[in-house]
Amino acid sequence: MLRLFQLALRHLRIGEPLVDQRDKHTVVGISCQKLMVGLLRPLPIPEIAECVAQHIRRLRGDSTARKFEEYFSEDLHRFLDVFGAARLRGGHCTFGIDLRPLLKEFRRCLVILLAHPEKTSDGQPNNERDNNPGRQPCHIFACDVCRMLDRSGHMPGTLTKDSFLFDLEHLRLLSPRALYRRREGNVKPRATIDTARNAGYTGPMYQIRLDDLNRRSLLRKLRIIDSATGPEVRMDGRMILLLSSNNYLGLATHPKVVEAAAQALRRYGVGAGASRVTAGTLRPHAELEARLAAFKHTESALVFSTGYHANLGLIQTLAEDKRVIYTDRLCHASLIDACRLSKATLRVFRHRDAAQLASLLARKQPPAPALIVTDGVFSMDGDLAPLPELVKIAEQTGSTVVVDDAHGTGVMGPEGRGTAEHFGLTGGSLVQMGTLSKALGGFGGFVVGPRTLIDYLVNRARSFLYTTALPPAIAAAAVAALDVVESEPERRETLWQLTRRLQNGAHSLGYDTLGSQSPIVPILIGDAGKALKMGARLLEHGIYAPAIRPPTVPEGTSRLRMSVTAAHTPQQIDDVLGVLEKLRAEVRAEKA
Repeated sequence: MLRLFQLALRHLRIGEPLVDQRDKHTVVGISCQKLMVGLLRPLPIPEIAECVAQHIRRLRGDSTARKFEEYFSEDLHRFLDVFGAARLRGGHCTFGIDLRPLLKEFRRCLVILLAHPEKTSDGQPNNERDNNPGRQPCHIFACDVCRMLDRSGHMPGTLTKDSFLFDLEHLRLLSPRALYRRREGNVKPRATIDTARNAGYTGPMYQIRLDDLNRRSLLRKLRIIDSATGPEVRMDGRMILLLSSNNYLGLATHPKVVEAAAQALRRYGVGAGASRVTAGTLRPHAELEARLAAFKHTESALVFSTGYHANLGLIQTLAEDKRVIYTDRLCHASLIDACRLSKATLRVFRHRDAAQLASLLARKQPPAPALIVTDGVFSMDGDLAPLPELVKIAEQTGSTVVVDDAHGTGVMGPEGRGTAEHFGLTGGSLVQMGTLSKALGGFGGFVVGPRTLIDYLVNRARSFLYTTALPPAIAAAAVAALDVVESEPERRETLWQLTRRLQNGAHSLGYDTLGSQSPIVPILIGDAGKALKMGARLLEHGIYAPAIRPPTVPEGTSRLRMSVTAAHTPQQIDDVLGVLEKLRAEVRAEKA
């Protein structure tokens, strides 16, 4: 990798970098003045990226080369947007800030290029053979680099200078602003540009970022809906087929659920007033927790304000006596955030790869109890976690499995009790979390498990203790929704019939649905821009299934995420397949 970047720098015609390979790291330093000279003249960015990619192809294959080429070009373009000649008009940037003092200071800075370290930030060796990324992100920040350079004698005194880093592991420019915050002693940047005093300054930092997101087809906008969440909604003055809702059983508008909420609203009012440990527990909360425990066949349950709160509270509490957390690479963002906020070391295993998980756990000698975290139904791929294998591994190592069953509750299993019921699993080393906002049609989250665990969460889960409780009307609606799930199994049967109809139809048209095993049916597109265009074309035909793009899904896997509900009709599914067939033909015609 070092040789590749040396090659790229030579193409920029800014000289050979200085190299220091001490302390198990490879550090490349180059004069910013030379770099600025290179940046302020036209650059053959595609040619540079392609040249580097050719060498990578010999080492790692075409897919990695394409990804690297894309990232390399993106980062150079982003850098030029701020500092390049295209942004300069008589020394001023196009958004009105005088760049001359900044450029003068910038020439005194140091650009650092970092290679992949041999050790992770928690001192463990990086093992690239099993693709385990270790504790991520594993950046080396300015203060560490400066120490190495000071000791090397190449560039003494750099600790007092600002540093720009390039992380070769993630192929991304690191934000100088983020580096300033993490420098030792909170060292302030030397540049003294007071942008707030410049006339016409309206926050260009955010606008630049928004423009960058838009250029990469990653900008998101909110759309207004003027009707209840059902199979069809009113959007932009017309009725649209909604194929992106998680209202799997159509209970958000079920008469019994709506009436239960209305009665509780009249009796208990709108809000709960405060945290339950402060203002007391309202009757609907207690009734809901009893129903959830019975529905999930566990001893007890605890309701949180949201599913996000439930994951934060559960994982941070369980991690108190666990040194390491192992998570599936495609876990929901709330699970990842909860793991990062805990004090445990985070390790990531490949998606649905129980064998790699077992290998990672076997490294600890003697084996130490750990926390294994996974989705039950993965929200963007629609596939299922290998729960039986994960539970078996947990029992062998004394670990605990936490399953986020947000998309499984009410849908999976013979009686809709979730992914654990689907696999025939009960109790033991399995702790379940779920939401009230998907198949149950409401709002909120919950945790079910042993009574001692629930009692401990009441005392320790910060996301339960320090937030206002769920509105009582929402709790009452969830109780009614559970009644409907148990009394109207035909809703679930209809849901699965429609799901198979869409999955089989999409397969027959040649679309990749990523092995979906649930009512979540992804249509893989790949490129974010193409996915965005296809989502727009669907909307033109009266179907709302927006493109799902990074960072929600990994780079190169953008898709249309279609989700079926029991309220849809076979004719509506056939209409969707008809439009997909038409769009497929248009794409083939364009390629021809």
